[in-house]
Parts: sequence; C-alpha cells; structure tokens
Amino acid sequence: MANTKAKLSIIIGRIIGLIVVLLIAYAALWIYTNLDYLKYRGQKNFVENRYGITWRTNLMNSRFMARANKRNIMVVYLNSGTNNDITNRLIKNIFASNDFKAASVTYIAVLCDIQHGVTPPGRVKNNQEEIIKAYDLADSYGTIVLTDADGTEIRRVRYSSESAPELVTKLNGGRLAPLPPVKPPKMKWPLAGEADKAAKKAKSAAGGKGTIKEEE
Repeated sequence: MANTKAKLSIIIGRIIGLIVVLLIAYAALWIYTNLDYLKYRGQKNFVENRYGITWRTNLMNSRFMARANKRNIMVVYLNSGTNNDITNRLIKNIFASNDFKAASVTYIAVLCDIQHGVTPPGRVKNNQEEIIKAYDLADSYGTIVLTDADGTEIRRVRYSSESAPELVTKLNGGRLAPLPPVKPPKMKWPLAGEADKAAKKAKSAAGGKGTIKEEE
C-alpha cells in the first residue's frame, strides 16, 4: 500500500512538473509571438493627441513603428504659446487641413513642441533634446523633416507661407500617395492557427466521408 502511494505520488509529481514546463514554454512562446504588441503597449506614453493629430514624441518609438509598418517618419518642430509666426501659422492654417492630416497618417508623425511657459517632465525634455540634436533643429521652428524608418533624413522644409497642398508636395518631393492610418499590433495566441487548421481538416474529412456514403 505504501509503495502504491509512493508511486502515485511520484507520477502526480511528474505530471505537475510536466504541466509547469509546458506552461512556461507556452508563456515564452506567447512573449516571442507578441514582441511587437508588447513594445507597442509599453510605449503608449510616447503618443500624444494635439492640434487634431496623433503624434509620437520619441524617436526610438517612431522608428520602431515606421519599420513595423514600412512607413517614413515626419518630424515637426514647433515653439507654441509664443509670437513665433511660423509656428502659429502651421497650427492655425495647416494642421487642420485635409492634406496635412493625410500626410500625418501616411507617415509616422513626430512632434517636438517647445511650449512657451511650460516646464516638461524630464522624460519629455529628454525626448525633445534627442530630436533637436538628431536633426540639428536649434531655433529653426516651423521645420518639418522627412526621414526613412531608420531616421536618415530624406528631405526638410521650413514652412513659410505655402498652402497645405504645396507644403505636403514639397515635403514629399512630389504628389503624396496617401496611406491608411497605421493599425496597432494585435495580441496573438500561439498555436491558435494550428488548432483552427486541425479543426478545419477534421471537418473536411468528416464531410468527405459523408459524401462517399451518399454516392454509394
């Protein structure tokens, strides 16, 4: 009796151990499968809605999104809350236009806005300093820089008095071919596709057998 209990205990222990190993393996597979989703969720602090546009405020995050979605990046440099004429005209006349809104979703839009009278948190200030240094912006407010997904500059325009269509055309180097907004990565369940395939295969096999019987 004692031996039976000991063996049963060993078997149960092994089963529990196997279950734990499988759960750990599945968790690791889930993390690997959802790396893009986890990166996106972890960087939501770098998304800001302002002037009717959804912007990113961090270079690393914007490059990740650009690579993941095969897009270029549009960096906009402003000095709002001041009498900076170029900044004010961009905000008032350009950002609300359909042409600029189309560009803001076609590219990964990045905003670096040095707001007058506002002391940004350390994280925001670091992001701004990185953007200014990367593209040598200094006090050239109203500058818009187009880069590839790795951050290499393609073209820059400093806004003066162009209309929105003219500005977008100049930045793009020609007529803009609008793209739909970027969709955020979705959470995936590993092996779910394999389970669906197996279910469809079983259903198909069952259907095939039924057909044979009818023909007979």
